[in-house]
Amino acid sequence: MNFLNIAPGLKAIIFDMDGVLFQSSAVHHTAFEKVLRTIGVRHVDYKRIAGMKTRESIEKILRLEKKKLSSQDIDALTRQKQTVAYRLLAQKPPVAKGSRDLLQKLSVRYRLALVSSSRRKNVSLFLKASKTKLFFSLVMGGEDLRHSKPSPWVYKNVLARLHLKGREVLVIEDSPQGVQSAVRAHARVIGVAGTCSARELKRAGAFRIVHDIRELNPL
Repeated sequence: MNFLNIAPGLKAIIFDMDGVLFQSSAVHHTAFEKVLRTIGVRHVDYKRIAGMKTRESIEKILRLEKKKLSSQDIDALTRQKQTVAYRLLAQKPPVAKGSRDLLQKLSVRYRLALVSSSRRKNVSLFLKASKTKLFFSLVMGGEDLRHSKPSPWVYKNVLARLHLKGREVLVIEDSPQGVQSAVRAHARVIGVAGTCSARELKRAGAFRIVHDIRELNPL
């Protein structure tokens, strides 16, 4: 994909992690269902929470299920889900094929940022497994995000840290929540279909869709 043609004036590319560079969506889905089954939630529609921080995801699921829990109970469920997910991810880190080669090539031309709603612990796991830390000029995890996607605050904060305007970046996202967050910050978004459908990502505001991150290879 020739980024110079589709995004003139491009200075930086911002990557989401889960579902984009880290094929972890199925693991997170499994972890949510395993933990929430203990309170009677039989099914989790992961598409509705993809890209969100764990606690906010659980709160949304509880609202949809019309269940009320104390803040302490929600905290406990959050910790349990995070523990289960990390254990599964650490067993065999699901780094997306071609990630390192892609990031290495893009880093020659553009500043790269990694912005994930996952905990820094998960982000560090990805960076270590993929050996890609040196390619990013900015890395942010869930603890760095005051608000959860789809809030525009997430990408507005990233743009401020990079000292760039929305038109100067491309965001790579896999969830409608993530796409909406970037679009509301006036950034252009390429959607990676898989966690959600191409149609759902386009409806959220992605201007182009790929089905494999290797399609983003500039050479």
